[in-house]
Amino acid sequence: MMPLDNRRLLRSIVKLTEKPDVRAFELALLATLTEIVSAKTIRLCKIHESAKPPSQKVVVDVRVSDEEPLGDDASLPTLLIDDAAFLECLAKEEKVVASIGLGPGVRIVHPVKAESKMVGFLVIECEADIPRDQELVSIMLGFYKNYVSLLTHTQRDKLTGLLNGTTFDDKLLKIITAQRVGKMRASDGKGLYYLAMLDIDHFKAVNDKFGHLYGDEVLLLFGRVMVDTFRDSDLLFRVGGEEFVVVLRDVDLAQAVAILDRFRLAIERYPFPQIGKLTTSIGATIISGEDLPASIIDRADKALYYGKNNGRNQLWIYENLIAEGKLKVAKDDSSVELF
Repeated sequence: MMPLDNRRLLRSIVKLTEKPDVRAFELALLATLTEIVSAKTIRLCKIHESAKPPSQKVVVDVRVSDEEPLGDDASLPTLLIDDAAFLECLAKEEKVVASIGLGPGVRIVHPVKAESKMVGFLVIECEADIPRDQELVSIMLGFYKNYVSLLTHTQRDKLTGLLNGTTFDDKLLKIITAQRVGKMRASDGKGLYYLAMLDIDHFKAVNDKFGHLYGDEVLLLFGRVMVDTFRDSDLLFRVGGEEFVVVLRDVDLAQAVAILDRFRLAIERYPFPQIGKLTTSIGATIISGEDLPASIIDRADKALYYGKNNGRNQLWIYENLIAEGKLKVAKDDSSVELF
């Protein structure tokens, strides 16, 4: 490893600030730390947000891309409870040094923070706990805390904390591109991505009757039910008003239906304060690498409004509607006729 001088460190920081989103920044941070710290391996693992008890929360390696199918290696999500060093680090919110089995070297787990809370762990496997190296790591994690907090504000919806519409556009395009380039494994109907549009039924009536403060509370609680109900690997967005989107990752049709209907039922059973019962209509479609983003959104939207026009509180898959003859694709493929 080359001796580190102040100019080199500053150049590294400048390169990091060029990254436009959180994940790109995190990957660049790992690359930078690999250059300036003596280590066998360096991993950044994020804690998935959910209402589960801390020990039951899932930790995901940031190297796992939202745009790729889940793999079968060590980077798969793990439970916090399965890693003693993670649990200790979470409880103490400070560095934990542990041995690596019976072999030489140590495993150092640093707490990673952003927006005044722990969001993950930086895991370093190295020959020894070298103070100089770990001081550099602490400095870079302090920079991470401040910079990620800024980036998060640009990627998240301010009310619900879900990913926002701008981030949705970017993520969807990346998923389509990854499918187009990698061709993925869609031929057997497995390993697919589904996009679902979720709309709160009669939301305007809620605003008109109870006021916008209660309307905002409904949106906030709806988002929380999404976080608590969908899987750790799913991408959750609020794209505007009472419209939400979820991207289901690595599923077949039956799994997509089961996951989405579980959420529909969760909303139906949720006791919204002052308001009582609300429902949601859901329309979903397959994300294909051969499509434009607008086409995918349009298909999901048509499935959504089929449900809203036929009683609400329903889940419809666009491809099923076509197969059942409930919707018909026009010859120019630019519109759909309802039957």
